[in-house]
Amino acid sequence: MRDYRIPSVPAGELVIPDGGFDLQAYLDGLERKLLVQGLEKSNGVKKKAAALLGMTFRPFRYRLAKFGMGDDY
Repeated sequence: MRDYRIPSVPAGELVIPDGGFDLQAYLDGLERKLLVQGLEKSNGVKKKAAALLGMTFRPFRYRLAKFGMGDDY
């Protein structure tokens, strides 16, 4: 079984503003940053980046396309 740990977030960093915020935009931004980090750590090797993020190549490729990043790396 794989070790699926959620990265820790410093206490108090995630606070919903009084006026609310766009959760989907926040999650999309976080996902995009993690995809980029995976690609950077793998020197652009997509299969290796997918493995670093605990997924297979196909869903990784789908997520790249979702953000228009398919050909960037």
